[in-house]
Amino acid sequence: ATVRAKDADESTNLALAQIAKAGAGPLFLWVHYYDLHEPWRFAKSSYPQSNSPLPAAYQAAAFHVDQAAGRLLDELESQGKLSRAAVVITADHGEGLGDHGVGTHARSGFESVIRVPGVLVAPGMPAAVLPMLGSHRDLPATLLGAFALEDAARDAEHLGRSWFRWREHPQKALHEFVVVRSARLSSGRRQDAPLAVMIDERYKLIAGVVDGFFSLYDLAEDPGEESNTADDESQRVQRMWKRLAAVLDVDG
Repeated sequence: ATVRAKDADESTNLALAQIAKAGAGPLFLWVHYYDLHEPWRFAKSSYPQSNSPLPAAYQAAAFHVDQAAGRLLDELESQGKLSRAAVVITADHGEGLGDHGVGTHARSGFESVIRVPGVLVAPGMPAAVLPMLGSHRDLPATLLGAFALEDAARDAEHLGRSWFRWREHPQKALHEFVVVRSARLSSGRRQDAPLAVMIDERYKLIAGVVDGFFSLYDLAEDPGEESNTADDESQRVQRMWKRLAAVLDVDG
């Protein structure tokens, strides 16, 4: 059953109740913390003050989620269950919060919107920050692997790669590149135009799928995506677009 909680604290309470109900048996549990989505309802004074330029209400909501998620992990550890659990933490998108003129999260391929946390806590996983690319497409294989369903996990890897591969090879890349789908607001008739984003180890191509719109950023030299070099590096754009278009054709 799916239960909509009113906030992160209640989400954690419901999650702990489901964990207790399951006992020692296997359990797949999705805990959805929605508090970072507008409207942010928490008092601006409810979090430790910082010099961050992010909106105070957003920081308060982030602090609230952090506390609730931490309580869930602490409870699992105190019950002796964290040592035999796989915990994945991620998000479906970030927030522009004014970056590049993007107020929320729609119609953008910028890093503030599409690059989100990816955390795996599981037995045998090394404590490390890995700079390699990951994707939400990796999650089916990763979750199947967590339940030791190796055959099903291998079948799921035709679209993604299990993050458990990093347990044995923590410095090995899972992907040469990853692809993100989005949309942008077209000029004129103000309609959504399909947008695709391809990111490799260094470069990022933002491409209008039907209107020939391209932006290219060197994330190593320009992490703030301030300089669009698509006109100066047309050959690189075409090489990346050729690979990206092939993936979109397969993906349908």
